Amino acid sequence: MEDDNKSFRKYNQKDLKEAVDLVQNKGISMYRASKEREHTGRAGREC
Repeated sequence: MEDDNKSFRKYNQKDLKEAVDLVQNKGISMYRASKEREHTGRAGREC
């Protein structure tokens, strides 16, 4: 039972890290897209 928990925890941490990396990459690309929109003046609002 403990061995299962350890392997699950290890797998879970790896999975979590990959998910975080994916979300960060997605967030960066969304941020860039919004910045590009601001430059073209379509957003109409500045940070």
